[in-house]
Formats: sequence, C-alpha cells, structure tokens
Amino acid sequence: MTDERSTDDVRFAEIDARYRTVRTGIRSIVWIAAFYFAYKAIEAIAGQNTSFSLIVSVILNALFEVKFVCALSLAGAASIWAVAERKLRQRAVSRLVERNSALERLLDPSRSGSGLTK
Repeated sequence: MTDERSTDDVRFAEIDARYRTVRTGIRSIVWIAAFYFAYKAIEAIAGQNTSFSLIVSVILNALFEVKFVCALSLAGAASIWAVAERKLRQRAVSRLVERNSALERLLDPSRSGSGLTK
C-alpha cells in the first residue's frame, strides 16, 4: 500500500508540474500579446492625432487627482480612527485600573499605589 501511495504521489506531482508549466506559458503568451497590441496601437496613432494625446493626458490627470483625494481621505480617516481608538483604550484602562485597585485594597487595606495611574 505504501508503494501504491508513493507512486500516486509521484504521478500527481508530475501532472501538477505539467499543469504549472502550461499555465505559466499561457500567461506569458497573453502578456506578450497584450504588449505587442499596445505597441501597435501606439505606433498607429503616434504623431498623427494630437487630440488623442490631450484626451490621454486629461484622463491621466483625473486619475492622479482621484488617487490623491482617495489617499488624503484614507489618511484622514485613519487619523480619526487612531484618535478614537486611543480615547477608548484610555477609558478602558482607567476603568480596569480602578477595579484592580479596589480588588487589591480588599486583599491588603494598607496597600499604597505607585501613583502612575489616576
């Protein structure tokens, strides 16, 4: 039974290796074709149509502005979240410290704290 299983494992590994090789080949061919067609499209338009370059520059500028606004919005939202999280954490810590101090005073009434927390 061990020999059958190891034979099946080897066969599976061979099939998997072939599959990965074919998949990588197909991906490579698709990328090469995409770059080739993009090159041919740019070559056909190059130097002939200035309105195309204007449209492309407007689209790229709009995309840059959208990315900048999104990045700025995300940074602002992250800052607001961080401030809110800090306040919540401080509130939780002070609540837990009070409870912990009360429990420790029950065990040892003569206990004195370090004064590090409120």
